[in-house]
Amino acid sequence: MRLTTRYTLADDLLDCPAPKLFDALGGPTLFDLTRGLPNPLFVSVLQHGNEVSGWDGVRMFLAGRGAPPMLLYVGNVEAARSGERTLAHQRDFNRAWNGGDSPEARLARQVTHYAMEARPRLAIDLHNNTGANPHYSVLTDLGAQCLGAALAFSRLALLAQHRDGIQTERFTEFCPAVTLETGRVGDPGSARRAAAYLRAAAKWREIPQASFAELTVYRNEVRVAIEDGDADFTADAPLALRAELEQYNFERLEAGNLFARRPTGATDIGLRATDVSGADLTDFYFELRGTDVLLREPVYPSMYTRDISVARQDCLCYFMTPYHP
Repeated sequence: MRLTTRYTLADDLLDCPAPKLFDALGGPTLFDLTRGLPNPLFVSVLQHGNEVSGWDGVRMFLAGRGAPPMLLYVGNVEAARSGERTLAHQRDFNRAWNGGDSPEARLARQVTHYAMEARPRLAIDLHNNTGANPHYSVLTDLGAQCLGAALAFSRLALLAQHRDGIQTERFTEFCPAVTLETGRVGDPGSARRAAAYLRAAAKWREIPQASFAELTVYRNEVRVAIEDGDADFTADAPLALRAELEQYNFERLEAGNLFARRPTGATDIGLRATDVSGADLTDFYFELRGTDVLLREPVYPSMYTRDISVARQDCLCYFMTPYHP
C-alpha cells in the first residue's frame, strides 16, 4: 500500500463520489494544498470506506472556491469502492496510528510525518455513525483548544477511552485534534454539518478555546463485541439482537432491559463486554435469564449499530458514563 502525494485537487475530482475515488486516485492520497503557507488545517476523510459524509462535506466546502491552506488525507478509497468500512484483507485505517508493521500502520506513519513537518493548527477527522446517534465530537485531550474545536461542532463530546490507535490521539501529540461524528451515513445533513464546520474552521486565526463546563462529556468505558458468529437482528437468530436499541444512543437504558435473546438451553451470553484494560465485564453488565439477555446495570449506549457487518467488524456498541473530572 503506497501513499500518493498530490499538490493540486482537480475540479473534476470534486464531482467524484466516494465509490469512484479508487478509480480516480488508485489508493490513499494526501493532497498538500498548503501552497507553502504555514499552519494549515489537516482534514482526513474516508478512513472508513462506508463513511462518505466527510468527503461529501469537503466537496461542498471546496466547490466554487479556492482551498484554504490545508492538508487533505483521503484514506480507504478501496473500501469506499464497495461501500465497506474495511476490507477483509485490511487493518482498520483508524486503528493503525499507534505504530506497527502492517501496511496501514506504515501508511499512517507516512501521513503523520508529513503532517508534523507542516505543523497544522488543527486536525479534523471526519466520520459517520452507522447507527442513529446525535452528532458529537470525539476527543482524547481536554486542552482548551481541543474543547473549543469540539464545542464549535456540538455541545456533546466523547472522551475516548477505547482508542485502539486512532488518528486523533496520535495528532494531539503535536497539534489540537478532534474527530467529528457528523451523523448517520446517508443523511444529507451529515455532509452539510461537515462542510459548515470546515467553512468556520478555515476562518479561524486562532483555534477557539472552551472550558470543560461548556460541554456535556461522556467516556466510553466499555466495548460490547459480538461473540456469536451467527448473531443478527432477526428474531430467530442464535443471538437475536434488538435493532430498536439504537434509539437509546446517548440515552440512559435502565437495568432489567432486554438486550438480546438466546436459544433455549444456551449457557453463554453471546456478547463480550470489556473495559479499556481488556478486563472481561460481561457478567457485570449482562445476565442470561431463560432465553433473555438482560442488562444488570443502567448504561448509556453509544454507536449502537444495526448494521450487522459493521457490528461484527468493529463492535455492537459502547457503554458510556457521564464524565466529571
